[in-house]
Amino acid sequence: MGGGCDRNPVHITVATYIANSESISAASLQLGHSSERITEQHYIMRDVFAPDMSALLQAFGNPQQAGVEI
Repeated sequence: MGGGCDRNPVHITVATYIANSESISAASLQLGHSSERITEQHYIMRDVFAPDMSALLQAFGNPQQAGVEI
């Protein structure tokens, strides 16, 4: 095998679910990690979507609607 660590998709799913439902500490304990940092960096999936800023960005097309003076 290679030098890298193969992360089990089930572990990632479980860690993410527990971290979002309870805490990173609880997820780390469930997976038996020696450090919460390991769990957080390698096993918890983060949101990949940016928040919806479409209303704010409309100010570029219509500054008066957003109350912006030009």
